[in-house]
Amino acid sequence: MTKGILYGIGIGPGDPELITLRGLRILHRTGIIAYPVSRKGERSIALSTLEQAMSLAGKEKIELLFPMSYEPRTPGVSWQEAINRIVAHLDQGKDVAFISIGDVTLYSTFIYLFEIMQEKYPHIEVRFVPGISSLSACAAAASLPLGKADERVAVLPATADRERVRTALEDFDAVVLLKVSRVFDQVYDMLKEMDLLTRATLFQRISTDQERIIHDLSPLVGSKVDYMSLLIVRR
Repeated sequence: MTKGILYGIGIGPGDPELITLRGLRILHRTGIIAYPVSRKGERSIALSTLEQAMSLAGKEKIELLFPMSYEPRTPGVSWQEAINRIVAHLDQGKDVAFISIGDVTLYSTFIYLFEIMQEKYPHIEVRFVPGISSLSACAAAASLPLGKADERVAVLPATADRERVRTALEDFDAVVLLKVSRVFDQVYDMLKEMDLLTRATLFQRISTDQERIIHDLSPLVGSKVDYMSLLIVRR
């Protein structure tokens, strides 16, 4: 029997109008939609976004649990359960679309799933369908070009080693810091020390009805920053 195809589809930052035509075409014809959550029963932003763009009537929806504290290189119970559920459908010749917010090639849960599938199920075809990344949506929302001519742009998690973050801020013309909510106060202190606060802009839930673009970061110190946030520093 011909195996099904596993699609990893980036559905953009949250605005259903930013889902690509290719992504929608594949999703319309695919009967099984898989989506990740960090807690059982949690509202999926990816699924909510897709539901605004198309009807999911008649489609089987598979909730896959991926706790935020997972270790991607050593899959635990959640990973194996997710893979087993997906492979069971693929083995029956059914295509599965795994949807992910943003772009599936950039800091996406799907990347780890892809690597495991390559290792354990190399006979099953996996295809990436790119989406509009959060960093592109944020830069566009603020009319903030990320790079031109020979300028250099760095993208890294704010949770990376402190010296790596500092080096990026020193060496690159534009720096995009993801996962900033976890370490906002430390990043703020670094930007203040480097005299870069006026060059920094914080973006929260861009392209949704909760969108915020924040230029003055000082009121956020000591508070809980929304987890769907990123910071752009343009020198």
